[in-house]
Amino acid sequence: MNPLDIALGCLERGWHPIPVHYREKAPIQSDWQNLEITAETAAQFFNGARMNVGVQMGAKSHGLTDVASTPRKP
Repeated sequence: MNPLDIALGCLERGWHPIPVHYREKAPIQSDWQNLEITAETAAQFFNGARMNVGVQMGAKSHGLTDVASTPRKP
């Protein structure tokens, strides 16, 4: 799979994909919060360059939340 395929899969799930620098966690664009990526425009953002795919949490992704937990000590 390539980043475009992954981004399109995110969109199918109702998640808002964000282009992220390769091997980093920082979005490529400074105004990433305002991006409106759709299935029709995804190829403009996920254009074959090496990159990661992030997902914007919250309302833009229908309430998607990332939860990390720490194991309890016995």
